[in-house]
Amino acid sequence: MRVSWSSHISEYADQAQKLCQMGFTDEKLAEFFKVSEDTILAWRLKHVEFARAVRVGKAETDNFIERCVVKGISCCFVEIEEMNAKGRPEDG
Repeated sequence: MRVSWSSHISEYADQAQKLCQMGFTDEKLAEFFKVSEDTILAWRLKHVEFARAVRVGKAETDNFIERCVVKGISCCFVEIEEMNAKGRPEDG
């Protein structure tokens, strides 16, 4: 898919947002659009709509990952507290 910004800019921005929501990095976006990472950066600097779409998509993914990490850490603390409440086996 060779990208032409003269038309369909909204479609490309929408696609970039969806891909970023799936965890795509700039490197993966470049592969998808068949351009270099420098081109992705240039698009982000030149096209506000594209930059916003990438930022929003990545933020949603980052928030999801953060919630998963916090949930995982919370589960670990609960398990430790439960082990402490039950008592540890004596050495012996």
